[in-house]
Amino acid sequence: MKNYNEAFELFKEAIEYERREHSESWITHQMLFQTGRVLHLMKRPREAIEYYDKALLNWDGSSESLYYKGLAELELGKESGCSNLKEALRKVKQGIKSTDSYVKLFDEVYTPQIEKTIKLKCK
Repeated sequence: MKNYNEAFELFKEAIEYERREHSESWITHQMLFQTGRVLHLMKRPREAIEYYDKALLNWDGSSESLYYKGLAELELGKESGCSNLKEALRKVKQGIKSTDSYVKLFDEVYTPQIEKTIKLKCK
């Protein structure tokens, strides 16, 4: 729906609610990843990277966080972007990624998508 400002506010509220009512451990890597993704779509890559990093601290198997972090880093001219894309590819090929047999996940990443991005953006 592209209502990124509202989505960002709702993710922040959800994260704060879990922190206040339960604990940090109730904040899922998906909540953190999606917050970063919304920031990225809002053209705020530095802030997005902060949330991608938080998602990766929550679960280091978040290959989508690595992939989109790599894209954000490349947008900022950081060479580390390509290594994060390659690490995301390695993890996805090993089956380390968010997946759900019953629900289509937003921004799920796939091997051909990552390979194409690496070919286009990395040497």
